[in-house]
Amino acid sequence: MQIRLIALAALMAAGSAHALSPADIAGYRAAGTLKEIKVGGASAQRLFIASYAQSICNPGNFDVHHDLNGSKVGSDYRAYSCTLSTTVGAWAAGTPVVIYKTDKGGSANGVFPILDATAPGVVPFLNVEDASCVRTANPTPAVDILKPSYTCANSSAVAATPHAGVSDVEPSIIVKPVNGGTSQSTSQLDVKAVNLSLFGIAVTKTLYRALQEQQGIISAGAAMVDVPADQSTWDASVMATIPTLPSAFVTQALSGNVKGSTANVPGWNAVIGAAVDPAVASKQVNVCRREVGSGTQAAAQLHFLNNPIAAGTGAIAPAADNGVAIAQVGTLAVKADSSTGNLVANCLTPAETNAAYALGIISRENNPRANNGNAAWRFVKIDGAAPHPSVARDGSYGYLYAATMQFNKTLVTATSPEGKFIAAMRTNAGKPSSMNKFDIDNQYGYLSLPSTYTGLYSDLSDPVAIKFGSRVERTSAPAANSATPLRLVK
Repeated sequence: MQIRLIALAALMAAGSAHALSPADIAGYRAAGTLKEIKVGGASAQRLFIASYAQSICNPGNFDVHHDLNGSKVGSDYRAYSCTLSTTVGAWAAGTPVVIYKTDKGGSANGVFPILDATAPGVVPFLNVEDASCVRTANPTPAVDILKPSYTCANSSAVAATPHAGVSDVEPSIIVKPVNGGTSQSTSQLDVKAVNLSLFGIAVTKTLYRALQEQQGIISAGAAMVDVPADQSTWDASVMATIPTLPSAFVTQALSGNVKGSTANVPGWNAVIGAAVDPAVASKQVNVCRREVGSGTQAAAQLHFLNNPIAAGTGAIAPAADNGVAIAQVGTLAVKADSSTGNLVANCLTPAETNAAYALGIISRENNPRANNGNAAWRFVKIDGAAPHPSVARDGSYGYLYAATMQFNKTLVTATSPEGKFIAAMRTNAGKPSSMNKFDIDNQYGYLSLPSTYTGLYSDLSDPVAIKFGSRVERTSAPAANSATPLRLVK
């Protein structure tokens, strides 16, 4: 055992090209030198954790661990192991660390488990030392944060109280009844905004093409004009091919107030004429939403339903899952799913398979054409504005909200090693330089807060800051207040 520990110490000091295997992690734990950070919450924010981990890790021993659940890889739990390449908070360069990120449960698990220090909750985290952990065909050390070098059984996850949580909107919004809370106090939390996240309205390709014809983008009977897979090529000519939906229609869809086959109630015939689709009045309105507690759902409710921020009766209630099957003809089907992947698999994809019209809410870091793919859906414009960072930067596309990272000030004090690590992560993960390390298909879902760069946006010369910097925010950093309108501050 002593020889084993000496070997591990030598590896730690050298930052060797030998990556941290499950056995190595177990050895560091036995030696008492392993440091761990556990983060629960919004799946849309997982790449912030991943990219930050990669940026502080020795590339020679950086490893990526995903859960394996049937054919699904990394759908619930992820972790990143290495020795630090630099001092982070109280932990010196060479320190072995594992950073865990749980997506299951969404933003709710970035808030509720850490609300009350006297009765904290627990969240499952991947067990990277489990006997089920096996090497994949991907490189080790890992190079791509999306390609795991190890997979471990989903069922191996071990429950623990998170050190920190991330949410697509701030905790004071997540705790509202519409999002599954009881308006609990968030005063025990230390909260800081980390980025501006873009969201979008996704529609089936069948609906996308019909909207293109209705809006004169294509001629009658013509094939759908698609967007390029490479989003960096989305210039004005590309964006001109993207059809639009009025935000007023989206509001009515998300609240269940548009229906097909119903006299005196608008449906898809409010946005598509009979000349394009003679049967449009009978087409069922299929709405693909997320479950209560989802940050993506909370952001949609804020943006389109004024819920929960409206005073009195000004907030509109979201439509709940009504159990109606997705279909081409009918009235209204509302399907609530636990994740974006499930929303696509269980709602948008079967709708497209049946040539049905459907819309859903999806965070914008998702790309339906990733790796030159051809998913069943596409993003549409809202009120004529394209869902692209270049349009959102000055607020022209306004469906974006500040994601936050928080910790309980009693469970994790600011002066503790974990508190100092979290502080560094919150400060650095949302910088343009970190976002520039994201997978290319995910880079178009985020903007850096105006506070991450100096001076006016128009005076910037750094191409990375120009690419990711936002000119707008809903509130002044470091706080977050999604109830406020977007303001152009730089």
